[in-house]
Amino acid sequence: QARRTQLIVEHFTFMLKHFPYYIDAIYQNRGIVLYQFQDKDKRSYSINLNSGERREGSLGLQLIDEYGQRLYSISFTISTTENTLYIGSLQGPTESIYNRNETIKSLTKALHGLRTKALMVEVIMMFAQLFEIENICAISNQGHIYQALRYIGSKRNAVSFDYDKLWQEYHGKRIDKYTYQLPTQPERKDVDQLNRTKRKLYTKRYQWLDECKIALANSIMLYK
Repeated sequence: QARRTQLIVEHFTFMLKHFPYYIDAIYQNRGIVLYQFQDKDKRSYSINLNSGERREGSLGLQLIDEYGQRLYSISFTISTTENTLYIGSLQGPTESIYNRNETIKSLTKALHGLRTKALMVEVIMMFAQLFEIENICAISNQGHIYQALRYIGSKRNAVSFDYDKLWQEYHGKRIDKYTYQLPTQPERKDVDQLNRTKRKLYTKRYQWLDECKIALANSIMLYK
């Protein structure tokens, strides 16, 4: 409990340093918009910084559609003494989202084949880089189930994603049964080694991600 309290204090110290005038906006409603983009059908989406899921982090990055529906959310907390970002959860769209499967398919196409859950990992890594956070730790499947039992008291054995598999895809290393350590910089394929079709796809994907990072950096500068 003392450790958690200390982590919350450090987290809000970070927030007051970097977003002194936007604390209220971040922790109310949908938060602040960091990036907006459209899919090929001109449907709009935004990546917002907000309060996240209360039990799983003190801050969240959410992918929101033009109707204000939350499609994906990654919740985290920042430790200033350890210079570490702790990911507590990654959640996808609920069944209440209209045309959920079609929306995700359209988004993946707009992202040049990048899965939406992978987008959230890429964005959290960008966030860490932009604030010069040196370490990213992420909850494992076992850690998420433990957290659910601890806080909710349910016997929930399922998690939204296979966290372990996703972190391993990003070359995460398991440091204990509850935690993975992730790189702050995702590895990229050498596009010159790919066949023509894949080369074109990955070139566009990486270009999109680079544009996203520039936009995030510009937004963060505006909010300081």
